[in-house]
Amino acid sequence: MLVGFFLPVNAFIALIPGYLLTFQIWRIFTGTYAVNGLLNWLFSLFSFIPSATIEENNMGTVPFAIRFLKLSTFINLVHSVISLVLGLTIFPPVLG
Repeated sequence: MLVGFFLPVNAFIALIPGYLLTFQIWRIFTGTYAVNGLLNWLFSLFSFIPSATIEENNMGTVPFAIRFLKLSTFINLVHSVISLVLGLTIFPPVLG
C-alpha cells in the first residue's frame, strides 16, 4: 500500500480506465495499491485494519488474501467497465 507514497509510480499503477483501452491490463490488479498521498494512506490504513484483522482471524491468512485479491479485482473491473461505458457513450471527446 505504500508504493505510491514513497515512490512516484502512481501514474504507472493507478486504475485509469482510459489506459485499459491501450491494453495496460496490469492496472486492474495494481490499482488497489496506488496511494495518492499521506491523507489517503492514513484513511485507508485506519479504515481497513480494524475490520481486516477481525476478518483475517476468522478466515485465516491465505483465504483472506485470496478473497481480498478477488474482491479488489472485481471492484476494479466493475469500476472500469462503468467508466468506459459512460466515457465512450456520454463523453466521447474525452476518451476519443
